Amino acid sequence: APECTGGYAAIDDDITQELPIGFNFTFGATTYSQLRIMSNGRLQFSNPYCYFGTQTVGPPPTYTVPYPNGNLNNTMRVYGADFCPAGGGAGCSGRVTYASLGVAPYRYFVVTWSQMKEWNSGTSLFNVQMILYENGDFVYQYKDVANVSQGDGQTGYQLTSGDYLVIDSTTINSLAYSALRFFKPTPPIAEYRFDECSVSASNSVIDSSGNNLNGTANGGVTAAAGGIVCTGLKFSGAGGTYVAVPNNALLNQPYVSVAAWARHTTAAFKTWEAILAKGCLLYTSPSPR
Repeated sequence: APECTGGYAAIDDDITQELPIGFNFTFGATTYSQLRIMSNGRLQFSNPYCYFGTQTVGPPPTYTVPYPNGNLNNTMRVYGADFCPAGGGAGCSGRVTYASLGVAPYRYFVVTWSQMKEWNSGTSLFNVQMILYENGDFVYQYKDVANVSQGDGQTGYQLTSGDYLVIDSTTINSLAYSALRFFKPTPPIAEYRFDECSVSASNSVIDSSGNNLNGTANGGVTAAAGGIVCTGLKFSGAGGTYVAVPNNALLNQPYVSVAAWARHTTAAFKTWEAILAKGCLLYTSPSPR
């Protein structure tokens, strides 16, 4: 394509024009509204570099431009083999599709390499996908994989030749029917370590996140002698046994992830699986939180 810099082969080793993502996506420290799709399993931001896919035929083959490479700044690579879409030459098949989906602020951009063949590799088959999320996360997904050539292509991303990541997967076969999610860690809204020596006073269950969302132990909640790490809190299982946190605007979130360590001391407690409740009388009687 005219958009390519470096060597290329039409359709086989090719790149699109800049395509609208549908939202602003931050990759590294830069925000983008457009990207290019490269046939050999790459997404590229403000970078039109193409180049051919195979370095040596093998078997197994080796592939060109591995990370780090100064020509591949601001790129993502779902799998660095020599994909060969239909129309790229003899034995090529499959297609690359894309779509921008969802509603703000939860939009996402999906690119799929479906029923893809690898150049010069007979019955090879690859179904892989990349998803960019509006919050800056991105996911590589792998479905059916038949890596007939046994080539070892790279998976990862590169911001600069000094800032890149390569996933150590001996062969892409190990990624079949799995996914890799890349995300920017964010501090928790609240974190309760339950390592207080006493929780008898109001607001004595300390929030370690720094947001000061301290809680008050109610009912049969006491400081335990030992937990998995340091101490823990012991919940008797009686009605009205809970830690209450006063309402706060920080807790009004449309989506949350919750992680907790809990150990049941009797089989009967296993029927009570609630870890977190908000505005629910069932678990926080007599008053909701």
